Amino acid sequence: WVEDHARAIDVIFHKAKVGETYNIGGHNEWKNIDLIKVICKVMDKKLEVQQMGERKGDPTVTVGDISKITKELGWKPQVDLETGLRKTIEYYKKHLNK
Repeated sequence: WVEDHARAIDVIFHKAKVGETYNIGGHNEWKNIDLIKVICKVMDKKLEVQQMGERKGDPTVTVGDISKITKELGWKPQVDLETGLRKTIEYYKKHLNK
């Protein structure tokens, strides 16, 4: 979620030691098909993807370990992935055709 990301950058800018590196993320790991289902649900669209079932090696969206930024700087995401997707889609639905 963009506001979580911006808040993390602000925390790093003001609190981090110079030269340190931090991962910013949301503790999310989703299979691509599950993300598609959530997006379709939020957009009120019927999912028209023929699912072939679980396959070895199905792509999964992975995220970096954010324990360092949480432990050292006290930052953690405030918005879960599904809520962030819903807010983003609603924003674009409202503003895209203006």
